[in-house]
Amino acid sequence: MPLKGPRAGPLLPVFATVRFRSTLATFLRLAFSAFMIILPVLIAQSDDPIAAKRRADELVSRALAIDPNYEYAHVVKAWVLTTQNRQEEAIVEAETQPGS
Repeated sequence: MPLKGPRAGPLLPVFATVRFRSTLATFLRLAFSAFMIILPVLIAQSDDPIAAKRRADELVSRALAIDPNYEYAHVVKAWVLTTQNRQEEAIVEAETQPGS
């Protein structure tokens, strides 16, 4: 239920901050989860590398959709592409300079 009336004004920045922190936590969690899934594939220790590659790609793509300027997510995406034998795309992704 949205806040209305004179008391709503001072609380709006608080809600905006909470929403921002929630979004921040979401994409950080997505990028880190993708990393933790792809790492065993990179070091040849994954029980199911095909599923791991697919899941890591999904997670890092979601993180990049939330914040395309997050450099760590671009690095994780490059690792995912490397495990998929897409080295040229991985190089381009790793060299991506968000915000420039």
